[in-house]
Amino acid sequence: MNDDLQCPQNLGLIVTIDEETCTRCGKCVKVCLTGALQL
Repeated sequence: MNDDLQCPQNLGLIVTIDEETCTRCGKCVKVCLTGALQL
């Protein structure tokens, strides 16, 4: 895992946009677990 992958401050907006094409791959959760759980 690379520490280069950090949670963007506007994660909520990105998650909302990606939700339209979400394939439930789980990558977003691995990148920022706490941010994804806040939704």
